[in-house]
Amino acid sequence: MATPVVAAERPYRWWFTTDVGGEFFTDLCDSKEQALARLDDYGYGLVAECQDGDFDLHVDADVLYDLFYGQNEDRMNEDGEFLSFTADQERDLADMVNAAIDAWIEKHGIDTKAPIFQDVREYAKKAPPPRKALPSGMEPA
Repeated sequence: MATPVVAAERPYRWWFTTDVGGEFFTDLCDSKEQALARLDDYGYGLVAECQDGDFDLHVDADVLYDLFYGQNEDRMNEDGEFLSFTADQERDLADMVNAAIDAWIEKHGIDTKAPIFQDVREYAKKAPPPRKALPSGMEPA
């Protein structure tokens, strides 16, 4: 089973996007030159060197504490007495839970890639040509 790609290992790639008649088109390009050529072909749009991002499936100690507290509210007295943990214990718990999540992701080959970019290194854009003024008395359709 393949190990999922970690975000830091995801390559930067060149993308081209433009808006044609209200519809957006986006293409992955093999190189900056190809992306710029696409930009020239369409006359306007955006090219960018982007790195894909990942969903964040990790939890911190505060989230775990709040989860446990919420699950046990019906077991507390009116003072809201609950367990207390040291900062080291909380960090240790979060580390252990996150290690288990990482192992689960790896075991099942889950791709955590999100449909957004986590970083943009370089970009260039061309604005669309200005709209021509309509003759006096005419309104857009």
